[in-house]
Amino acid sequence: MGNQMFQFAGGYAIAKRLGYDFGLLQGNQIKCFDVSEFVTDYRPEREVEMMSMGYCGDVFVEDDTYIKCYFQSEKYFLEVEDDIRRMFTFRELEPVRPSGNVCSVHVRRGDYLTRGAKALYCMADGYFHCAMKIMRERMNGVRFLVFSDDMPWCVENLGADDVSYSTGYTCQHDLLNMASCDAHIIANSTYSWWASWLSGRLTIAPDKWLKKTDSRDIYCSDWMVIGAEVV
Repeated sequence: MGNQMFQFAGGYAIAKRLGYDFGLLQGNQIKCFDVSEFVTDYRPEREVEMMSMGYCGDVFVEDDTYIKCYFQSEKYFLEVEDDIRRMFTFRELEPVRPSGNVCSVHVRRGDYLTRGAKALYCMADGYFHCAMKIMRERMNGVRFLVFSDDMPWCVENLGADDVSYSTGYTCQHDLLNMASCDAHIIANSTYSWWASWLSGRLTIAPDKWLKKTDSRDIYCSDWMVIGAEVV
């Protein structure tokens, strides 16, 4: 879902700057947002690949072009930030979270330990404990709400009196729940990246993202980036 949000935001920004119409091919994962007018089945014959993970500056393409891309940096769409925030408003969903000061914790394991292991780091429990310690020092009476694809691991390794777990929601609803929190401890994941960006609140991120690729441009300037132990 997070990857498709980046593709939408970057593509929309480029099209608007160049005065082109914009469409997103098969945008099923983000239909929870007010973007249905842009979702299309039409795919132009002309194709351009832009698979760099870094920011490449102002992008120019000819009109009627299919762009195969990542666009995983807010630098691509800061000029249309207000548009993106307006369009990435959840439809027909309400946030569910504990009361008080709540910090989200996103733990991504699953495919990071299997098919994605060659490219993606998997954070060890030490990263989360360090980040949670910082948040406990900074936020009075903070409670943690954990989001994960491996909740048994989280219960075993992160369990504490001030920790609860988000279960039973769709990925779209969980993104809303995460974004509604007052602070964030994110994984090296575009999913929790967007939760942080949409909320605009205090965020701790790991200093490791991709194993073999320079990913410095994915970090937002106001994040706190800390050393991360990995599996």
